[in-house]
Amino acid sequence: MSRARAFLYLVVERCRHPLQSLYTVHRIPPWSLFFSDKDGRRRAQAAEEAASEIREGRLPPPIVTLYPSAGDLPMNFVLFGRGRDKIAATDHLGRALLYDDALRAVSALPSAEGPKHAPVSVSVGDDAFFFSSPPDDAHERPVVEALADDTYWSRRSEMHWRYVPPPPYATQRPEEGREAGAYDGAVDAYTVVGETQLWVSARGHGTYSLNTKKISYGIKGNEVRHGEWSKVGDWAMPFHGRAFFAPERRLWFGFSERDQSVLCAADLRQAGAAAGQPPVVSHEWEGFTVPCQAAVRSFLLHLGTGDGRFCVAKFSHNASGCGVAMLTGVEVARCVDGVALCLVKHKTYSYGGLLGDDDKPVCLL
Repeated sequence: MSRARAFLYLVVERCRHPLQSLYTVHRIPPWSLFFSDKDGRRRAQAAEEAASEIREGRLPPPIVTLYPSAGDLPMNFVLFGRGRDKIAATDHLGRALLYDDALRAVSALPSAEGPKHAPVSVSVGDDAFFFSSPPDDAHERPVVEALADDTYWSRRSEMHWRYVPPPPYATQRPEEGREAGAYDGAVDAYTVVGETQLWVSARGHGTYSLNTKKISYGIKGNEVRHGEWSKVGDWAMPFHGRAFFAPERRLWFGFSERDQSVLCAADLRQAGAAAGQPPVVSHEWEGFTVPCQAAVRSFLLHLGTGDGRFCVAKFSHNASGCGVAMLTGVEVARCVDGVALCLVKHKTYSYGGLLGDDDKPVCLL
């Protein structure tokens, strides 16, 4: 069940000198991206105004500042927990910290069993999963680990890293006549299906599912049983990066695998039920380009408000080379006919005026 988001968390990397980076986390209320429901006239004008007006956003003060143990090496962040108010940060060596926004406190976490190469992180239920992408040698270090809360067992919040078996593609050798590429096995798309199934599309290998319900542990990490992987199909999901299920629309939403300026929707349940049949994109909406020539990173977050609301984030650079984060409130609603789905853009804010020349947005949680 989706939980309504109280805040969006924007992570910014701030380079203070060539060998030291700081990461600041900023809370942004998602309702600020939408026109008021009470103002029908403004909502009717939302699509036209949003397409032509970009507001200059004021970046709120950081709620926490973190820095990696090795200076300028990157950190990875994931939002998880029942209230979606815990942020786990890991560095290149697998060392980790937890920021609890409800408590406004930072605590140390145990180190992961091993670092993850270009990690992909995703929350499933109350746990967070970290993938190497492309996978490291599964015989040398864990490809997947889960950060789990043992509160249920120990009656106090106690976080532990859990070993998760590597996906089958991580231990497979290339098919005869095909050489493994540099990014063979890289995670191209991932999502949660049915609240307990983690689906992963790995480049060159199709789509696999991890049954997280099969992961269960005893006190202080004494394992009972581990997760189970199964292959969903030889096809890849039609998304780029993370896709989100919106139960109020009964579809999964994400950026198109072919174009990150296109938002699309598909029903993955039909693909899972029909063996061998790839999911079919049922809706596409264009118009999510940004006014720049630099590389753009795209993020989509489902806000869990029950009315088809999302936040679209675009990270890029302006004409001066400074990092910019553009956030847009998006609503996917029923059209006048009550059947088709229409997309309405609300407000767009550009957060970049307070960033330094070497600062850049990293992720939106």
